Amino acid sequence: MKSNYTEELDEAKTTIDILNSELIKIETLELPIEKSKRNILVITKKLPTNLKYPRRYSQIVKKPLQK
Repeated sequence: MKSNYTEELDEAKTTIDILNSELIKIETLELPIEKSKRNILVITKKLPTNLKYPRRYSQIVKKPLQK
């Protein structure tokens, strides 16, 4: 099953902001044999990431970046 990038992007907006990044563009491609579409989200850094990242696995599990 192919996923819908808009749903994933909505879920990731908080994380993108926390990590000082921004969505630059969305490229849509069609695969030649399958004739199915794929989307590439181009995200770039605006500022350096806060020094508290990356976090330990236990912190990731206990406190995900999402609201």
